Amino acid sequence: MMLTKQRIYLILIVWTIVFGVLIRFGLLPFFEAIKKNSEELTFQKGALQFFQNRIEDFENYQKNYSLYEPIFKEIDNSFVDPEVPIEFIKFLEKEAEKSELLIRISPLAFTSSGADPGIPVGFQVSLEGSFSNCLRFLERLEQSSFLVEIPRLTVQRIGKKTAEGLEIINISFLLDVKVFSKEIS
Repeated sequence: MMLTKQRIYLILIVWTIVFGVLIRFGLLPFFEAIKKNSEELTFQKGALQFFQNRIEDFENYQKNYSLYEPIFKEIDNSFVDPEVPIEFIKFLEKEAEKSELLIRISPLAFTSSGADPGIPVGFQVSLEGSFSNCLRFLERLEQSSFLVEIPRLTVQRIGKKTAEGLEIINISFLLDVKVFSKEIS
């Protein structure tokens, strides 16, 4: 009887050890492989969805290219010609005339930083007139189709005496204007 009980305990211990070894070396790697494969499948599904969205965006772009074309032309016209920036200078002169300002324009050198959208072309613009007219000129410059940055602005009060002895107060604006051009290949 005792011998039978010991055999049963021995068989239970052996089966427990065999079952433990089977679980450790058989089932756990199997479950880890399932977990790894499911994570990879989730990643691949996400990548597939991303690429499907990109393909859909590209197809929509192709279908609607005619709608985007005027925007591309407008963007293309936002850059000045770095060799001959006549259009931009004419724009500055026209806006100064509309704003009743005296204007002087001289070239100014800027170095290109990596973040700039194109080759910078610089001008130093001196304006004289009333403060409100100078502000109007700045607003028109900022709202123009050109890509413009004003890294420096200096404002100075100018007083002029009239024949009647009255003082007319004008403002002098000195702007450094950076306007961007396309890179020429």
